[in-house]
Amino acid sequence: MRKVLLALVLISMILCVFLSCAKREIALATVGEEVITASELEIKMKQQPTRFSSFADELERKRRLLEGMAEQKLLLKGAYERGFDIDEEILSRLEQQEPNLLLQLLYEREVTSKSKVNEAEVKDFYKKQGEEIKIRHILVKSEAVVDSLHQRLMEGEDFAVLAEARSLDPTSAMGGELGYFRWGSMIPGFQEAAFKLKIGQISKPIKTQYGWHLIKLDERRPVEQEPYEKVKGSLKKELESLKQGELSASFLERLKENANFTPQPVLQKDFWEKYQSAPESLQVREKQARIFTEEELETPVLSYSLGEWTLREFLEFLDRLAPMDYPDWDDTEILRDVLGKYLRRDLLLALAEGQRIDKSEAFQMRLRSVKEDLTAQKFRTEVLEKNITISEEELKEYYEENKGKFRVPAEYHLREISVKTEAEAKDLIQRLEWGEDFTRLARENTLRTHLKEKGGDMGYLKSYQYPGLYQAASKMKVGQISQPILVGGNWSVIKLEGVKEEGIRSFTEARAEIERVLVSKKKREAYDNYINPLKQEFPITINQEALEKTVDREKYAEIPIERG
Repeated sequence: MRKVLLALVLISMILCVFLSCAKREIALATVGEEVITASELEIKMKQQPTRFSSFADELERKRRLLEGMAEQKLLLKGAYERGFDIDEEILSRLEQQEPNLLLQLLYEREVTSKSKVNEAEVKDFYKKQGEEIKIRHILVKSEAVVDSLHQRLMEGEDFAVLAEARSLDPTSAMGGELGYFRWGSMIPGFQEAAFKLKIGQISKPIKTQYGWHLIKLDERRPVEQEPYEKVKGSLKKELESLKQGELSASFLERLKENANFTPQPVLQKDFWEKYQSAPESLQVREKQARIFTEEELETPVLSYSLGEWTLREFLEFLDRLAPMDYPDWDDTEILRDVLGKYLRRDLLLALAEGQRIDKSEAFQMRLRSVKEDLTAQKFRTEVLEKNITISEEELKEYYEENKGKFRVPAEYHLREISVKTEAEAKDLIQRLEWGEDFTRLARENTLRTHLKEKGGDMGYLKSYQYPGLYQAASKMKVGQISQPILVGGNWSVIKLEGVKEEGIRSFTEARAEIERVLVSKKKREAYDNYINPLKQEFPITINQEALEKTVDREKYAEIPIERG
């Protein structure tokens, strides 16, 4: 029996080596006997995504976040003692967060994890960015319309004229002209089709999430580029971002197709004709009540992967849409696009549950992280900060000791005439010197249409409004007219009408701000008074070497690595 037990122990040790120990991570930080791993830090980083300027910047921010996570472990000791981990409010809020966590993990599984790029891909991207193209396009909703327009273009009709007449894009007024584009600046599918064209050539119909397109290539030209080694880091980030966009678009398209939206003939014919016969002025709910019988409203009209809809449910769905998004029921393709867009969240959650993401270790870790955040915050709010009050004497004392913080800069009452050129501004100044009326000239000449009727009257200008005008006004006397001032590409002439001198806000005006400052200060003091003794009892240790390994040095290949 003893030999059997010994054998089982040995087997367990071997399994540990190959299974459990393979999952064990080096601790980035310890708080007493508790540890914080790289996975836990990664979860927190994803909760507050940010960009870093350098290796040292990312390392320092991760260190500060790690220190905060360690201190949170100490807060949780007190929270758990008070039973906050089973608090009904926290559990309810946690339940509300679960769908978002599922969607985050689904996105990472289907998109982020597949978006990494290699050196060859970056070099190819750099090569493709060596030219740019000038294009026009026509955008329409349906395949039938785009096929008809394509046929007309093939028969010789002018692309710009047809774009102006039929395109739904705002560029229709310009004959569909989109201007110049480099590779990587257009949506997938559209981009590939555009760059394959020869000058003067028109594409076949292209489908994107916006509808159906026809593209015409007007021009190609080379683009001057910086050396590859200098830009490869930023290009890698850009390419990974673009790849995520492409993967996301194709994933959502598959999601829509797999939903298998199937409208019944009765919806697309009989009910559609009946719906169209109602006055356009009626809202969806009014049409539902007036033109359909109860029996018709209970008729199944649509099936898809998550179930079946009656006409009533379909009309309730329509009622939630903006009028501009109402689909034509008899166009199956458009109907599927709209349904796919507005039911996307339900479809994604169903997919996540089908993949059992809610049973995964990654989901449980994130759920635990969110729960710890909620629990720690409740402890701070309801225990550490519960009895914080600010007396009237404290408010007044702070005001008297910090009056300089409540200084109000001077304000200047200005009239302005804005024109395109410096020569026009100088001409206006000369006319004003000869005695012409500033108000009348402003009404006749200023480019600021909202000030024309006011004769250029801008009211009292604060220091953060039009800094160039404010600075010029600060050197003028009341009644004086300025020299030309360059403002946002145009030229301004101003007249100083009046001045509100610099002053100090009264205690009443500053009271709310003072209270916020003092409450914030007392919250910090309450936190420090609680956490510092615990840090003595349960020392926080950070593994600097392990922390540095969490930063991808290659991302900052173009920037000299600083050591902190």
